[in-house]
Amino acid sequence: MKAAVCYKFGKPLVIGEITLRSTGPDEVRVKVAATAICHSDIHDIRGDFGGAVPFVGGHETAGLVEEAGSNVTAVMPGDHVIVSLLESCGRCLFCRTGRPYFCETKITYDVRGTITNRQGEDIVQKARVAGFAEYVLVHESQLVKIDEDLPMDVASLLACGVTTGFGAVVNRAKVPPMSSVVVIGTGGVGLNAVQGAVICGANPIIAVDTLDSKVARA
Repeated sequence: MKAAVCYKFGKPLVIGEITLRSTGPDEVRVKVAATAICHSDIHDIRGDFGGAVPFVGGHETAGLVEEAGSNVTAVMPGDHVIVSLLESCGRCLFCRTGRPYFCETKITYDVRGTITNRQGEDIVQKARVAGFAEYVLVHESQLVKIDEDLPMDVASLLACGVTTGFGAVVNRAKVPPMSSVVVIGTGGVGLNAVQGAVICGANPIIAVDTLDSKVARA
């Protein structure tokens, strides 16, 4: 399959053939339909975060389940899914008590051993997704099944940008109705923070940005 690989920070991505290893019992192979570009992907490619190369980036992904491991129960081939960078084992104390974000066994951000190139070189699976490719291989817990009529390009945004902004307001800040909210920076995450504030019933909602076009959109 083809993927866009970062071999050197600050240089253009290289489109080339890569290989995914076989699907494990708890894993799912997804045919990518759409992957959005998060600004953190740009930071990764520039080398702002450091880390190892080569890697395949992209973590805002949606697609179709092509193959499911023998232990997978949440999805089946043909399902439309969003691919999340968040993984949890489902078995440790934290997972069993509703706190999968503290999972004791799934703590690695970048994964090795999933992807290789034609030369046999190991390629980092960035953010446990590596969505700048035709297929991804992920843990079952990273998938959210969606309705088939939801456009894939829209669905991919739910993997990070939408849920980050919306979740910050609704889940983390728990903004009460009729409270005032200021959102500083109205890019992808900021716009969804505004949406979260609207749904919470905040008033007034003040959007701040240095670009008039972004303020108008907000």
